[in-house]
Amino acid sequence: MTRSKPPFRADVVGSFLRPERLKEARRNAGLELESTADFKEEESISLDQLRVIESECIRELVDFEKEVGLQVATDGEFRRGSWAYDSIGRFEGIDLRRQDDGAAFSGTGFQPPVAHTDTKIDRQQGGIVLQDYLFLKNLTDSTIKVTVPSPTLFYVRGGREAVNKDVYPDIEVFFEDLTQAYRDEIQDLSNAGSTYLQIDNTDAALLCDPKFQEAAKRKGLDPKEQIELQGKLVSMATRDRPDNMTISMHMCRGNNAGAWLAEGSYDFVAEALFTQFDVDAF
Repeated sequence: MTRSKPPFRADVVGSFLRPERLKEARRNAGLELESTADFKEEESISLDQLRVIESECIRELVDFEKEVGLQVATDGEFRRGSWAYDSIGRFEGIDLRRQDDGAAFSGTGFQPPVAHTDTKIDRQQGGIVLQDYLFLKNLTDSTIKVTVPSPTLFYVRGGREAVNKDVYPDIEVFFEDLTQAYRDEIQDLSNAGSTYLQIDNTDAALLCDPKFQEAAKRKGLDPKEQIELQGKLVSMATRDRPDNMTISMHMCRGNNAGAWLAEGSYDFVAEALFTQFDVDAF
């Protein structure tokens, strides 16, 4: 029997390889491919022109997904240079800062930036991924998978020092504000017709690697306590979700141009994943 409710037997993570013309357009718009915050000194096309090319590529991808028989549709994350950092940039109060002493991808040397909270955190006007969903909704009758980076990215990589103590002297207030922004986004998505959301949480998989366990300790977090905190943040973000909203969680050890960030068995995090994360599927 064919499932009518996600997750489906044949599903997709959500992100697809960017077409060459899309990557070229991002460069010509002055945007780096791994983030949206870095502009070149000169741009040969405007951001509006880039959006037209993004939209063309998304339409072609939706046609491809239908052609191969998928029940789910995504936009390939074609409006993002990265799976995470564009969406994180749609939060008020957040500054993404490059790190010089963090973990790097094997083979490429790329070091992901770390989110720092400088003022009260909230969604920017228009939401995090809501506008992306609304565009896609007009292109397909298939179930749309919306993807968002995990709330864990806002804390576990930078630790307490990445959250301004004058703004958030009580870290629990920060956790509540952060996850309230996610709950608001989930409700707005549901109100717009969305029924399928994926939280991308690479932080859980990274803890499989002993070097990330040591990094957690340097940030003042015991690795076992960190995976429990991840479960707490994800579960706070999904709390009180609409009954018809399926939420899955994607995990991986990192992927940057085919390179990985971590390695190791899932044994270290398996029990917490199945008992402390309030999601419907992995």
